[in-house]
Amino acid sequence: MSPRLWNPEKELMSRSETRALQLVKLKSLLNRVYEQSPYYRDKFDRAGVNPQNLKSLEHYQEYPFFDKDEERASQEASRETARHTFGLHITCNPRSVNRVSSSSGTTGSPTYSGFTLKDREITNDNQARALVRLGIVPGDVVMHASVLSMWIAGIPGVDSMMAYGVCLVPVGALSGVERVAQIARDTRPKSIKCTVSFAQYLAKHMEERTGIDPATLGLEKVVVFGEPGGSIPQIYEPLEKSFGGAMVHDIMGATGCHSPPAFPAKSTTAFISMPRTTPCSRSAILNRSSPCPLRTVLKERSCLRA
Repeated sequence: MSPRLWNPEKELMSRSETRALQLVKLKSLLNRVYEQSPYYRDKFDRAGVNPQNLKSLEHYQEYPFFDKDEERASQEASRETARHTFGLHITCNPRSVNRVSSSSGTTGSPTYSGFTLKDREITNDNQARALVRLGIVPGDVVMHASVLSMWIAGIPGVDSMMAYGVCLVPVGALSGVERVAQIARDTRPKSIKCTVSFAQYLAKHMEERTGIDPATLGLEKVVVFGEPGGSIPQIYEPLEKSFGGAMVHDIMGATGCHSPPAFPAKSTTAFISMPRTTPCSRSAILNRSSPCPLRTVLKERSCLRA
């Protein structure tokens, strides 16, 4: 049986073809930020690296970090000197930004990401890969029972699902269990997307507070994200039982091995910047040779599009 794929030409490339494409796109991205951002030009020059000299993916280990503290400082400086919040490192005209997302700010001040129209198109394409592999097809009714906010799983997630073509029911999580239960009963979604903890809350309280048994909603998939736990048997097995046998899919927030992921890491290499506190010197290279698939969705925007 052939795998469900959004872009078979790219997703079925050989390892050597994938690495060659990664190098082309990485070099293009590094050159673009070097040429268009004085911030990155100075940062690369101080580190003694020049994108024109990038010869291999391994060479990328010589490039400097850009961590959260630097991002916050860059954005504070741009608010003071450039009258926008996207940071001095931005590589496009701020007026080209047509959607703003932010981090939660849990570990400090929130940071902001500006998406151009092209960024949104590429993000939507990446998310379509996940939706196809989840078995969700255009026209399916999908309930979005997560936040409707600037957080990346809020409006950006809604944006991507609508672009893909699902019949989206954006009830949100703040509506409360009663509203979610009523709308789910009326609209009969095939899938529900929410955090692990909200899925647990619905499973525990829906019937006692609304008289609606979540097992009777006809759900086929419970897609959880944003928190760890969706790959732990003690968590996903009770959820699947409570929702009438709906399969739990864990697409973000954990690195376990059970639930069918959106992006199974089986034959590609992912390059991930690691915090300074890790023993890795520059970047972690995760080879997809492990029997345990990488569970967290990894994606890059703009020039890194496959």
